[in-house]
Amino acid sequence: MKRNIVTLVAVFAFCRLSAQTVDTIAHHNMGPHSAQSSTFMEMSDGSLLGGILMADEYPFAALGYVLHKASRLDSQLAVTDTLFIPYEYLPWHLTAKDPQGKGNILAEYYNDNDNEGCALRIRKLGDDLALDTTETIVPLASFMGHCAGPILDPNGDIILAYYDYTHTYPAYHFARIGTDGTIKYRVCNDTLKIESRLAKGFRVFSQSPLRYCLYGQFQQEVKDDTCRPQHPYVYCYMLDSLFNVTNLYVLPWETSLPHYVIFSMDASRTKLVGMEDGGFFVARSYSRPSLLVPYIEDDGVAVMKYDSDFNLLESRKFLSEPYTQYGNGAQSIGLERSKDGHIYFAYFTQGWYRPAQVSVVKMDQDLNIVWQRHCLEREVGRNFGMMEVLDDNSVAVMGINTLRTPTGYVDHTEAFYVIVHDDYDGMEEQGIIVRPYAYWPNPAQDELHLQYSPDVTPTQIELYDLQGRMVRSQRNGLERLDLQGLASGAYTMRVIMEDGKVFADKVVKE
Repeated sequence: MKRNIVTLVAVFAFCRLSAQTVDTIAHHNMGPHSAQSSTFMEMSDGSLLGGILMADEYPFAALGYVLHKASRLDSQLAVTDTLFIPYEYLPWHLTAKDPQGKGNILAEYYNDNDNEGCALRIRKLGDDLALDTTETIVPLASFMGHCAGPILDPNGDIILAYYDYTHTYPAYHFARIGTDGTIKYRVCNDTLKIESRLAKGFRVFSQSPLRYCLYGQFQQEVKDDTCRPQHPYVYCYMLDSLFNVTNLYVLPWETSLPHYVIFSMDASRTKLVGMEDGGFFVARSYSRPSLLVPYIEDDGVAVMKYDSDFNLLESRKFLSEPYTQYGNGAQSIGLERSKDGHIYFAYFTQGWYRPAQVSVVKMDQDLNIVWQRHCLEREVGRNFGMMEVLDDNSVAVMGINTLRTPTGYVDHTEAFYVIVHDDYDGMEEQGIIVRPYAYWPNPAQDELHLQYSPDVTPTQIELYDLQGRMVRSQRNGLERLDLQGLASGAYTMRVIMEDGKVFADKVVKE
């Protein structure tokens, strides 16, 4: 096995962070390939393992996937090892801690040409990314279909939900397989009517009793006075431990949103997490349906809480880009419940007037925001990202930057990892991008808007020119910074918090 030590490129900031610490890395230049994050986990030694599918874009040719190990070194993250696994019909794969306590496992659902069907391959993966040469092959079906898994359940079994096209019409199969390759249970359910390409969500819903959730989307045309969007609904099949359907929830359009707003049709942008009492949380992206409605202030993501009877209890919106002419939408990166019951949510936004941004939010069971951190990156790939809540309740986010040439071709791609900690050690940090507020637009004309996390209190905003002279100081109305009368050019904005911590950002006045 050939392994490369990847050069770490870290960017340093000159401000202290408030109420949190952050580790960041940027793994640069994986070549002129398109990329998509495919797996993300905390390894048995506490490092992060990220899996990224790689392909040539023009002409399209799948290459395989690369595994990155990101380790904490001197309170920072560094990519310390990589492993490239060549293309084999681009398998759906699972990386997880070995339930037997022996490193990690790599399970791949792939097209098995030797047996003219699809199969599950299970291999051992060490913390040093050493891949065991022995493998276990489990034949599953005679023709490969879409796979909504695999996942590892609380009993330490690999659970698969996959389509098999050998029937008169496609049918879902479920399989419970031990990490040694033993098929413990398998069943076909031909009553599930989720279109295969839209059934991208499958996960453990609750542990006591053990239940699973398979969810996808379908669309229905909705007409109104403004436009005629294709309006998506979400199917949520609840399954018991033997994969019998116990409930079917249909999540309709959120009526509290404006009539011209529709939810994203991309099922990968819908995230769902269950509660032990039978209720659940759902995160969905929403945006305007067409350019017929040019000025939209409600483009973003929403997290909704439902009880076991499918009654909507709470709803929390996170706007992507207020005051923009053409919003670019938003994406739900991850939604998880921590061991102490809090809800962690990560989402991506980007627009014409606001830079690409990854945000991480901690909420209580009633969706009240405990804190919110905004992580600014460069050209973050809006369709790719994953989130993981670590054992210490820190939140890790993996994302992909796709940098293109002026003609639209991929110049190169890079992966970045961010850890937002749920504590504060009082030390000055060198992490770059996390701040407890968002600001827009930038560049700005007459005023700058700021939105703060509820756990911080701003007391003053100062603006300095390139010669270091203070040109503006504001102590009231800190949600907006007046820029009228200033010459065009670059300025440094300093935001001072009640506890004395200071954040600095570059602002451009048009």
